This record gives sequence, structure tokens and C-alpha cells, in this order.
Amino acid sequence: MTFHHINRRLHLYLGMFCLPWFLMYGISSLAFNHNDLFSDGKGQPGSKWTETGSWNCSVAVPPEGDVPRQTVAELMKISGSEEKAYGGYRSGPGQVTVYIPSFTRMKQLVYYYNEGRLVRNERKKFASQFLTGMHARGGFGHDSFLDDSWAFVVDVVCISFVLWVISGVIMWWRVPKMRIWGAIAIAGGFLSFAGFMVWL
Repeated sequence: MTFHHINRRLHLYLGMFCLPWFLMYGISSLAFNHNDLFSDGKGQPGSKWTETGSWNCSVAVPPEGDVPRQTVAELMKISGSEEKAYGGYRSGPGQVTVYIPSFTRMKQLVYYYNEGRLVRNERKKFASQFLTGMHARGGFGHDSFLDDSWAFVVDVVCISFVLWVISGVIMWWRVPKMRIWGAIAIAGGFLSFAGFMVWL
């Protein structure tokens, strides 16, 4: 079997492996661009927040800077939240919000540390949040096997995208009569991308 046989098969099977990921990233990018089509028609992120729990809380929060992960972990423990993937940020004066990624529901904890009150909120997602949530989700910073597995597969898919493109370029170059049209397509892609990078 020659290199070009291997390359064609690599291109074919990488394309088949990446098919659901191509679809997911393609459709979810449309959801970023056309939020109204994937929401309630008014661009609203979902149904109204519903408070599902409230606790007295006295966890100390540093006066400035990022919210330490240990602080966020304490808030998760107090609320009885068992999710392993989460992160915290300052969402207003005297307020820390803990986001809890989920494909099916929007979840958060809000800690009003000046009031000593912690609440848990949930709301249903519209299609836009479901799709963009999949698109944006990643990273190995969570103590969760499933989240780390998702991040690992995303790495594999990204590498597969690059190999799929390279193998396709090699296949294109092997067909001399297609080189001019292929060069026009590649030039158009690079010029449009470079133009936006420079002038946008």
C-alpha cells in the first residue's frame, strides 16, 4: 500500500470520525450568529431563573482578585451540589456567582456574601444555550472524569481536523487539472480570513 493509498483512507476515515463534530461545531456557530432563531425569538437566554435552594453562609471571600477555587468548592459543598465541573467569578458588588456547566439545564449558585446568603438557581435552556454550551465546553480544570474525557476527545478531534485538512490538500495536489480551482479556493479562504483579522 502506497503513501497515497494511506492518505486517502486517512482522509476518508477522519472525515467519518469527525462528522458529528463537524455538524456540532457548524450548527452551534450558527446559534452564536443567529441567537433569535434558536431561542424564544427575542434573544432571551432561557426561561426565568427558579430558586431551588437557599442557605445561610459565612464563607470568606477575598476583597479583590479572582475567587479561589477552594472558596467555590466550599460553596458547592454547603449547597449539597455534587457536580464536579464548576467555576466562580465576581458578578457584582458583594456577589459571587458559581456557574455549573450542564447540557440540559442552566445552573448556578449566587453567594451574596455581604448578606451571608447562598442561593441555587436553575432554568431550562433554549436550543441556543444547548448548542453554544457544547461549542464552548472544554478544559481539564475540573475534577471530573467525564469532563476530562470530553476535553480529551475535543483535543483528538482538533488534531483530526488538522490532519483531515492536510490529507485533503495532498489529495488535491495529486490531481493537476484541479490545482488552479483549488488554489483559487484556498486563496479566497485565506484572504477573507486575513482581511477580517486585519480590519475587523
